[in-house]
Amino acid sequence: MQVKVFEAESMAAALKKVKATFGPDALILSTRTIRTGPLGLLQRPRIEITAAIEEDPVETAELYNRSATKRPVKVQSEKGTDESIDYRQLWRKRKVIDPVESELQAMDRQARGEDITSLRAELQELKAAIRELNRPAPSVPPQPAPINTAEPAARPNVKASGSERIERLILDLKARDLDDSTAETLARYAGERLNSHQLADPNYLNRFFLDTISDLLRFASPLGDGDGQKRLALVGPTGVGKTTTIAKLAAEYLRQRNGRVALFTIDTYRIAAPEQLRIYGDIMNLPVEVIYSPEQLRTAFAAHSDKDLILIDTSGRSHHDQTGMSELAAFLGPDARTENHLVLATGTRGRDLTDIVASFRRIPLASLIFSKIDETRQRGALLDLPLRQNLPISYLTNGQRVPEDILAAEPTLVAECILGQQ
Repeated sequence: MQVKVFEAESMAAALKKVKATFGPDALILSTRTIRTGPLGLLQRPRIEITAAIEEDPVETAELYNRSATKRPVKVQSEKGTDESIDYRQLWRKRKVIDPVESELQAMDRQARGEDITSLRAELQELKAAIRELNRPAPSVPPQPAPINTAEPAARPNVKASGSERIERLILDLKARDLDDSTAETLARYAGERLNSHQLADPNYLNRFFLDTISDLLRFASPLGDGDGQKRLALVGPTGVGKTTTIAKLAAEYLRQRNGRVALFTIDTYRIAAPEQLRIYGDIMNLPVEVIYSPEQLRTAFAAHSDKDLILIDTSGRSHHDQTGMSELAAFLGPDARTENHLVLATGTRGRDLTDIVASFRRIPLASLIFSKIDETRQRGALLDLPLRQNLPISYLTNGQRVPEDILAAEPTLVAECILGQQ
């Protein structure tokens, strides 16, 4: 395998260099934003892509059949000569600047000036009401304004009628990609709980909805404490980022617990899929198993009974492919004793998300993982789908970089994403 690092001023320019050098069959290993000036502070950011290509079919066969033994690979930089180094060294030497993550870490949480509580019985009624609503999601503008029931003339209009405030609030919530019925239910709930002055105060409304949405949703921690071996399988449609999310979870588990981890893949449809996981395994010094049948999966579980965590990558499945769903169920049914987590692209349309979940219910689902939250401002699915499907959220992913771009779902963070504050 030949590995090369490409730099350019934009993602499009970098990908053009990759294609010109390696052709359309290149495998993208990682992308990142770098700054090359003194201290990297005053220079414009550049895009760096690490890509690879199989040199010939014979080497491809050797890669699939070789053991987990690590070996150096040749890395060629555009700026210098070839040198033979361990790819893991290249991984560890990276200096990554992540604008999204740095902003998240730098931002102080909004101060909670007043104690806003909600009765549990009312929240349960609110959950039930939203789950029963099945109208399709509306078309919404791309950049919603802050929540505000005041008149457009800038000053809160306390004298406006309650119904007018509620209607404006419904429009504001719909502009955040919430389903029509969900937006109406939340707005009327606010109308029942808040007085006219509170409804006219945007800051108070934001705090109210942050608390309400946080209480409505459920959250899971797949990598949390537990007895015995954990077996986590990521399932979902094609192109949602399951393989990179597997690598991120493995790196996070090693960082938190330094436990024993193995990587499995039953994605044998894409030619490069097993090798991509092998590369991540080499980087983190983890064993990788390529699984071709349910029987082989059971054998692999037995062979790795000493592992604390087994992460299982799967092939992307169209929710219309009933044969593919049956094959997936044969691997990951109840007898496999796996936790199956459904990975969904955040920007997917609401009706499609509902259909996808319905199809993947052929296997037991433990939680939802929403990927690509950085690629869309329309994040209403983070509220609508978990409520209607009665599933918790476990993780959000916000980029392609491994291991950085993954966030454990927690109430305030998810509520801020839904309301457009992250």
